[in-house]
Amino acid sequence: MLIITEKKVAIFGDPDMVIGIANIVSEMGMIPEVLCIGMESERFINDVGSIKELSNEIDYNPIILENSDLFDLENVLDNHDVDILFGNAYGASIADKNNIPLYRIGFPIFDRVGAQRISCLGYTGGIKFVDEVTNMIIDYYYDFEGYKLDEEEEIVFSDIATEEKHIEEKF
Repeated sequence: MLIITEKKVAIFGDPDMVIGIANIVSEMGMIPEVLCIGMESERFINDVGSIKELSNEIDYNPIILENSDLFDLENVLDNHDVDILFGNAYGASIADKNNIPLYRIGFPIFDRVGAQRISCLGYTGGIKFVDEVTNMIIDYYYDFEGYKLDEEEEIVFSDIATEEKHIEEKF
């Protein structure tokens, strides 16, 4: 899936959730660039080491924000570009400011209906998570015809009638 590989992500929340999301997105081919938790955790640092082992084909050195809050995360994201933000509803203003999508996960999610029924556990929850993240990337980074949106590149569609006229003139 070329559309999701090498996307840089920032993840914030509880340590167990952050490391779980970091593991699954790295298995999807994304790069967990910034990991932010609100406490100090030696176990979390050890778990990040296991992600580094999974990502041995790339030079992976994430920015780890321990004992940090959203203000610290926002300051880091001012200087480091990421493609997706994972976390709860409090990250919406950061995502808007950086013009990146927010995948809402964790607690609280107060700006969506039915958030209490969102599950990312087990096979069904895992495949639903992969589908939702992939569709979010398609919606945000691709146009309705499947072309990648790129500010630097302009897609030019030629007029078929003009092309046919040039072909007829040659013969």
